[in-house]
Amino acid sequence: MVHVPTPEEEDRRRVCRELKSLIGERIRHVNRVKGVLFAQGIGDYEPRNKDRQRRLEELRTGDGRTLLHHLKALVLRELDIIELLKRQIETVKMERDALLAEM
Repeated sequence: MVHVPTPEEEDRRRVCRELKSLIGERIRHVNRVKGVLFAQGIGDYEPRNKDRQRRLEELRTGDGRTLLHHLKALVLRELDIIELLKRQIETVKMERDALLAEM
């Protein structure tokens, strides 16, 4: 026999589902940044590090050039998305922790 969750139980489950979705989205954006930069010969950039903005300014392609304007703009937009996702993940984690504390 299958137990049908109550609307309240289903609503609590939504928090974990959203967290999983946000983390997956963050991974996709991080991988996109790494992939775009790797295609330019840059393999040691970590988009989640605290010094990501400073490091972006210092990056050089495999042949020693600075990042071109549109490539850098693309990476900056992706970093903005990653930062937004980071804040959303922290918010959802706090909601999850509050639910766990109630139990």
